[in-house]
Amino acid sequence: MGPELADPPADFALVATGSALYALGGDADGGGSFDSSATVRRLDLAAWPRGGWVTEQDQLPEPVAANNGGYATPDGRIWSVGGSTPGHGIRDVVFVKQL
Repeated sequence: MGPELADPPADFALVATGSALYALGGDADGGGSFDSSATVRRLDLAAWPRGGWVTEQDQLPEPVAANNGGYATPDGRIWSVGGSTPGHGIRDVVFVKQL
């Protein structure tokens, strides 16, 4: 078993690359439904099973909960797919970062 994700959100997207796992957004525990988060967390796989999740300085462009998924493309881009953003409803695809 690997490192525990401290203060984990619900409904976040998980993206795997060749070197890391990324947890994107999700429903933070703010006491209500759909407490959307813009937080991006990264787990470096080089230290597996040791190491720990680190909060990235770069966040999602907008907070998103009910995040339906995410993926990485071969050219090193990470994407968040779907989810819900307060005041904007259902999201389609959001570009997160270039590795």
